[in-house]
Amino acid sequence: MKKCVILFVAMMISVGLLFSQGVYEKDYDEFWKILDDYYPGKVLAEKDGLDLKALEEGGREQVKNAKSVEEFALILRNIANKFTYIDYIDISLGSNGGENIGSSKNAPSHQYIPSIKTVVFSVKSLLFGEEYISEVINSIEEVEHIVFDLTSCNSITNNLDPILSPFGGSWTYTYKGYAKSEEIAASYPDIVVSKTDKSSKAYGYGLKTTLQRTVEYEYGEGTIEGKAKDAKRWILVGNLTGFGADYLASFSKETGWARVVGTRSPGNGTGLPFCSFTLPNTNIVVSFNPIVLDDGKGDLKTKTGNMPDVLAKGGKSALSVCIEMIEKTRRRFY
Repeated sequence: MKKCVILFVAMMISVGLLFSQGVYEKDYDEFWKILDDYYPGKVLAEKDGLDLKALEEGGREQVKNAKSVEEFALILRNIANKFTYIDYIDISLGSNGGENIGSSKNAPSHQYIPSIKTVVFSVKSLLFGEEYISEVINSIEEVEHIVFDLTSCNSITNNLDPILSPFGGSWTYTYKGYAKSEEIAASYPDIVVSKTDKSSKAYGYGLKTTLQRTVEYEYGEGTIEGKAKDAKRWILVGNLTGFGADYLASFSKETGWARVVGTRSPGNGTGLPFCSFTLPNTNIVVSFNPIVLDDGKGDLKTKTGNMPDVLAKGGKSALSVCIEMIEKTRRRFY
């Protein structure tokens, strides 16, 4: 009798493992189908030399040995990491990516430099919202320059209100981009879609939908008082300035809201949330940016990056270059 029970349990375990492996393989196929249909970076990566066939086959062999959803998710994450230099793919268990603003919780949120009458806000200041920014600026007697240091801000949030609204004003920003899926592109607000020109580089990358997005920002009078309303604004960027922060940099360059200083940022900021897909059997959520931006020169920003107004050279930090420029301006006028 004991032998029968042991045999039965062993058979059930074997059946369970086979069932799980079958489930993982089905979701693995679905994962690659999602990338084929919607992820714009897949063709870009392949044209840059990534061996997608070897990547897919190697992952499939690992999936056959996966013993849990967590192991399966790790396999998908390792594959997603191969695309990171093109654009980020988030793999999560049961919910999509959330936001990462990339700053230490212990870092100071702002500093004031009296000699040049400049207040510098760190990434951490974005956590406190527009009231905090207004309160800091209004509490300082003389503010001629306001700097937002976003060099370590890899933010998935796209809400510009905490930075823009204290200063008031009306702003219109228009940009052009591309997507694999017309359906997904058209599902976002303020977007007009059309067919991509077959002679363009974007079409050669499999991006057959062109989109144009126009966004209106209306903030009235703002909450900053006195002469600080006329303070010159600066945005600091670098290769870690992604998504919402990268979008703010593009917006600032296009509208003149602030002068952008630093090194090239990734060029992945669309001001829109990621699209998310849930794998049907494991409930793993695959999220990514379905849109890539036109760089205005016939190529894609994910390939060329987002160039600042002022490029930091010679290993200098964006902040040091910005301070040098502020000091030169003050010497000129004082």
